[in-house]
Amino acid sequence: MKIKGNSIKFEDFKVKFNQASKDFSKIFETQKLTNKTLAQSIVELCDKYGFKAESIAHYLFKNGKYTITTKIVDSETGLEIQVTNSTDIDIREASIQNLILLFDEKLPDYYVGMR
Repeated sequence: MKIKGNSIKFEDFKVKFNQASKDFSKIFETQKLTNKTLAQSIVELCDKYGFKAESIAHYLFKNGKYTITTKIVDSETGLEIQVTNSTDIDIREASIQNLILLFDEKLPDYYVGMR
């Protein structure tokens, strides 16, 4: 996981992100009840907390795999967390899996610069 942004605003971001992570764990419990896809539920969660989620895919011809970088940007603090993985599966599915990984991350106690 990489973190980018202003270390002064990290604590505000951390509080908001940790709450979003707790809410994210509830998505799996209620997803079937609400009749929504996981992607729809994630978009609603990001909207609720002012996060913008996006994935960028690069195809590597040498090994026939995609490298997918998924990031969450907080519109309020400008902080960004991202994760990168390689996959040969469906890009959309891999992007959703990356978002699941991000929301499952535990942020460090302190942030002093890009990791």
